[in-house]
Amino acid sequence: MVDARVTDALNRLGRLPSLPGLLPHDALLTVSELVSNAVRHAPGPCTVDLLFSGHRLVIAVTDTSPQVPVRRDPDPATGAGGFGIHLLGHVAADITARAHRQGRTVIVSLATPRP
Repeated sequence: MVDARVTDALNRLGRLPSLPGLLPHDALLTVSELVSNAVRHAPGPCTVDLLFSGHRLVIAVTDTSPQVPVRRDPDPATGAGGFGIHLLGHVAADITARAHRQGRTVIVSLATPRP
């Protein structure tokens, strides 16, 4: 589901000497989860923004849903979801979401180990 351009950008970021220890699969997992949720829950397009700031890779996905995601207990019996936010909680330094006029933006920060 993740566009090849995003994968290529993450691979290029992972090779930069300024990102020591960043686990590319954590970044790819994060993008995949956020984009999958956007496709599943929003009626329109989504955008992916990647920003390296200090010792963090910030991944922001904006979509057209007016509802900010709510953390809930996953229920494997119903398959209704709720797993992604818990999964991201294991790899992310910070997860935030905000609603705005165009929809919502979910922002996940992945911290790189300090040298």
